[in-house]
Amino acid sequence: MPILSLFGVAVGSVILFVMVEVWQREPIVDLSLFKAWSFTGTNITVLLFGIALQGATLIAVLYFTNALGYSQLHAAYALIPIALASFVVSLLAGKLSSKVTPYMMCLAGMALVAIGLGLLGLLSTEASFMDIAWRGVLMGGGIGLAFQSLPILSLSQVPHAKLGVGSGVFNTFRLLGSVLGVAILVSVLTGQLHTNLEQAYRPAGALAHAPVIDAFRTTWLFAAFCAVIGLVSALLISAMHRPLIRKETPADETENA
Repeated sequence: MPILSLFGVAVGSVILFVMVEVWQREPIVDLSLFKAWSFTGTNITVLLFGIALQGATLIAVLYFTNALGYSQLHAAYALIPIALASFVVSLLAGKLSSKVTPYMMCLAGMALVAIGLGLLGLLSTEASFMDIAWRGVLMGGGIGLAFQSLPILSLSQVPHAKLGVGSGVFNTFRLLGSVLGVAILVSVLTGQLHTNLEQAYRPAGALAHAPVIDAFRTTWLFAAFCAVIGLVSALLISAMHRPLIRKETPADETENA
């Protein structure tokens, strides 16, 4: 009940914020930016991307330490392929940006993240480090492509005078997705475990019973589902895109003159 109450307060606060901003002559957030589908769609995509990625990373650590019996250090090692692949692909994506459109990078990135999360959901309790590593490389590659392309898409049709506001909104959606990802996916995991709490733990304290493993898998599949919805949003951006030319405002014209 307290959680639902807080959720209601949060939703009400967002609605109140939007109402106040609409009536302001100089709002903190210019809601007219959301008239551009590239801006709106990209922010929805990055929100879902944050939910899927941030929450799934935490769930992965819990799975490695409890189901696979890894130490905290070994669990960190298991996540290194994600970070390395993300770093390398980000560098390569920057060099290829003149040849590959940001739309294609975004689609490929979201697809790889969704596939990687879905494959994590298929991990068994006997999975080796290599089984985890190649799945992590897929996810990391998707992350690198998405991080390179999403900011470009978000600001592609934002007027020059409003680039600062547009960038701030984009980063807010990204951080909001990260925060919601942890809260939502942990809630999904604990909800799946709730009916099996009495039989979930071995005497040694390791989560290794089938109902618990299934709970982790369901949580990863939920994260993959969020990434798939983000992919659909990215597909819509690609289908409805216009040339990446920002609209000029009177301020821009004066500056150019």
